[in-house]
Amino acid sequence: MARRALLVLTLLAACFLATAGGALDLPPGRLLVVSSGDIRSVDPGAASSYVAPAPLSFALSVAPSGDILTFTGGSVARTSRVSGGSVVLPCAPSLGSLRALTADPAHPDGYAAVLSSLGNNEVVFFTVGESGCVETDPPFVATGVVSAWDAIAAEPAGTFVLLDEGTNEVHRIDRATGTLTLLASYPTDLPFGVGVRPDGSILVAVRGAGTTRIDRIDPVSTVRTPLAEVTSVPSPFAFTVAPDGSAYWHDALAGSFAELTPTGTIIIHTAPSFLPVAVLTVIPPRPIAYPGDLLVVDRDERIVRVDGGSDAQLEVLGATPELVVPETLAVDGERVFVTNALGEILEADLVDGTTSVVASGSLVVSPRGMTARDGLLWVTDASAGIPTLYTVDPDSGTQTPVLLGGPGAGSLLGPRFDDTGDLFVADGGLDIVSRFPNGTGSPVFEIPPGLLAAPTDVAVDANGDLVVTAFNALAVWDRAATALSQLVTDPGWDLLYVDVDRTSDGRVYATNDGTELLRIDPATGASTELTARAGNLLDQPADLAVVTTVIDAPACANGRDDDGDGLVDASADPGCDDADDDSERSAALLCDNGVDDDGDGGTDFPADPACTSPTSPKEDAQCQDGLDNDGVTGIDFDGGASRNGGVAIAVADPQCASFDDDREAAPSSGGSCGLGPELALLLPALVAWRRRARR
Repeated sequence: MARRALLVLTLLAACFLATAGGALDLPPGRLLVVSSGDIRSVDPGAASSYVAPAPLSFALSVAPSGDILTFTGGSVARTSRVSGGSVVLPCAPSLGSLRALTADPAHPDGYAAVLSSLGNNEVVFFTVGESGCVETDPPFVATGVVSAWDAIAAEPAGTFVLLDEGTNEVHRIDRATGTLTLLASYPTDLPFGVGVRPDGSILVAVRGAGTTRIDRIDPVSTVRTPLAEVTSVPSPFAFTVAPDGSAYWHDALAGSFAELTPTGTIIIHTAPSFLPVAVLTVIPPRPIAYPGDLLVVDRDERIVRVDGGSDAQLEVLGATPELVVPETLAVDGERVFVTNALGEILEADLVDGTTSVVASGSLVVSPRGMTARDGLLWVTDASAGIPTLYTVDPDSGTQTPVLLGGPGAGSLLGPRFDDTGDLFVADGGLDIVSRFPNGTGSPVFEIPPGLLAAPTDVAVDANGDLVVTAFNALAVWDRAATALSQLVTDPGWDLLYVDVDRTSDGRVYATNDGTELLRIDPATGASTELTARAGNLLDQPADLAVVTTVIDAPACANGRDDDGDGLVDASADPGCDDADDDSERSAALLCDNGVDDDGDGGTDFPADPACTSPTSPKEDAQCQDGLDNDGVTGIDFDGGASRNGGVAIAVADPQCASFDDDREAAPSSGGSCGLGPELALLLPALVAWRRRARR
């Protein structure tokens, strides 16, 4: 079979589409659908909310970044959750017939897809990046000749469930071996969707004679059990399973939605004016912060998240004993740092709502600006009356001077790195911006004197140019042209802090001493005041930072079943040491360690037949443990080959019918009236005792 040329990126220019007017309406748990060329979020049974245009509409997903992905015609459209704008990116021509996809657990931004072309015999694997689709390794798995795959769902163990719409069969495919296993066949009914619940059970949506039925397939025994059936959905379509185990599908004629709850009840949600749905999914739980969200430290002793899409405000850290009049803020991946009026540097834990002091006194006494890079904090200090710059190790508290004194007696503010490692610092005393090559050595002028009046902060945009706040303006410094342009003049209030959203359209955020938070359009300079927007939590906003990495609770405290064993977080999952554990798996539990210990293709509970729970003592039953458990000739179902690199060490045990049998010994012989070998040994003694008893 010739390999398909999968996902080879072509040097096509990306096609940018008009924005959808800003915020995406993405409340977790609601449905996300494509209908008549639009993306909509839907509360089943209620009116839908317009989200954005759907330039592509054959498959739909919410990326880990929160962006919406739609697919068709060998392309992927990424609709930004921050701006609502869409960009169409190229995928290989071989994906032109993409029919359905599912998230690939092996890759954070990965997907597995099936194609709708008749006779297609591959499952393709790819990731979606900033420039389009990129193949993973392996890029595809051959499945053998089929009619046409119509749906796909990922299982916790790394296998995938496939639906063949031509033969009405449900299969499982192992991505490592390409082995295809038949799970269910429907000779008279028409299955139209598959999904996998958090506990690993497989749901199949079936269109029967005037009914719609949901079947459950046990992932280990493959026993099929009808869960519920309804006659109220005559034209079922577009099936999906939610993170909580609920299932949804749509009635293409009536416009209603049906919901199967985790307890097995079917609810029909009527939506009489709703248009036909092409595809649907469920909006996943929201992390603490997405890339493109804004974190703002408020002098009223709180940190507030401003949603990058809707501008809604949410307090993510309230007052703590250490959070005394906070001023500056820095974000390093998932770690957040602030300074306070006592001259301390704090780490803010947004998960448990606490702060801890990482540095106090010593060299840094009065911090004025702060940024983070490569695990270090770079802090400017005003206590000495001369420009001072230090690095601070947040883990050890070690403070190291970078610059003591310097040209003139200015005030260093707003340190910020560019992608090359150069550090830029605003000097409000000398009206300059200095550059520290590679963050070390002697500073050089980047923006010379006379162009800015008292700069207060500096940020770097996606082009590597500088965005600078000053008391009377917001300006952009073109580094290549060495030219300054005023983005905002006479803003009404003195601007204090600034950052640029490099994850989206380059929008600029700034705070001023009029207690306002502003969002500024980099193309026009038009500003929007956000302080009084939804939530109205910001009272005295100070420093701010755009989030570039998803910030979330640890796996054992995020409300999700991360390892697919049906148990959630530290309160229930035995793989969690405590709520701070960032993995629901445990190396100490052979049925919950994320490893296929016995090499049978099934990893942990519920995928390995020998694992009846995550705490089962072993993955391998007696018929696959490499041992002669009964002392009779023969080892395991395969002579021990699966535990010896594929080479048998003995003949197979005749009592082992399969690898998951947990008994090598032969059953006790004899009929229903037999004594059995153990009692037979006691027979002479029993006879002698009865003779004595009769005397």
